Order: sequence, then structure tokens, then C-alpha cells
Amino acid sequence: MHNTWLRPRLFCRVTTGVRWEEELIPVCSPALLAGTTPEEVLKTGRLVDSSMDRLDWRRWEEYYPGSTGADNAHLTFDTLESAIVAVKCGQGIALVDAVLTRDELLTGQLTRVHAGRIITGGRYTLVYPKRVKRSSVFSEFLDWLEQEVPGHPRNSA
Repeated sequence: MHNTWLRPRLFCRVTTGVRWEEELIPVCSPALLAGTTPEEVLKTGRLVDSSMDRLDWRRWEEYYPGSTGADNAHLTFDTLESAIVAVKCGQGIALVDAVLTRDELLTGQLTRVHAGRIITGGRYTLVYPKRVKRSSVFSEFLDWLEQEVPGHPRNSA
């Protein structure tokens, strides 16, 4: 099966813009902290993973050794969105992207449990056909996106 979007000539017709670099922070539901401390929750709470390989929590332990417990249980999902929903429902602590969960943190739906962070090297990038950049509707979308992710200017290749 030939995938037409992989044709080299198509790549010359698209442009990209890096929106932000992925920065993971540990969060949980405020209810999970009732009667305990963030440190204790990290040591004893369930670690919610947003990928089957549990790479994010392994990285966390490399950067912040001893901050989690040796026997933490894990709840594993295959998407970040599912992990965020589980954590909002009090199912544990997750490492989530700081930009994607900004609103939940500002409204108190999620609480940060440690000042640490992991810069993964991952990037959130917008890829779009060059021809739509001139569209007023698309330009409005880019303006909206810029407002939603302040400090991350439009970049285009």
C-alpha cells in the first residue's frame, strides 16, 4: 500500500511551526492531597502513566532519585488525555505537559506535587499546507493559538 502523504513533493507544500517544547510536571487531584503531603503522595501514590513503556516515570526517577516509592503501583494508559482524566478523578499522580494542563492547574482541578520538571526534547508542532496561511480563517486560528500558548511565537519553516 502506497501512502500518498509521504511523497516528497508534498513536503515542499507544507510548513511547520514549533508551538512549544514538552515539559512534564507531576500533578494530582487536590482531593488526593487531603490529609497528607505532596512528598508522601509521590512516595505512596499510584503513578499514572500516559504510555505503555512507562518511560516518563523512569526518567523522573533518574532526575529526582528517591522522590517516588520503590513499590508505587502503576495505572497505565496509551494516551496523555486518558491519564489526565484519571488523575482529575483522583486515581493517582501523572507526569503531564505543563502547557496542556495549564487551565486545569489555574482552576484548581489539578495540583502540582513537586517543583521538578522534565524537558523531554519532544515538541508540539503545527504542520499545515502553505496555501492556507494566507487564509483569514487560518490566520485567526493562528492568532487564537498564539493567545492560548503565550510566549510561544509563530515559527515557520
